[in-house]
Amino acid sequence: KQALTPKQRNQISPKLNQLELGHYHGLPKPHKPNTPLRPIIACINGPTTLISKFLNALLAPVFLTVVR
Repeated sequence: KQALTPKQRNQISPKLNQLELGHYHGLPKPHKPNTPLRPIIACINGPTTLISKFLNALLAPVFLTVVR
């Protein structure tokens, strides 16, 4: 038996013509010596965005029933 239905597989498969690499930028830490940067990588439309949305939709109801 397959773990995912064809519809679910299609939902989590990245669309190759819409993929983007993560955009890196840094936020300064002014409270530290030499002001190092905190790395930030924005991954909107990245290769894992669709599976993240799928897992959130799958696990959010379970989480909400447990914490209530």
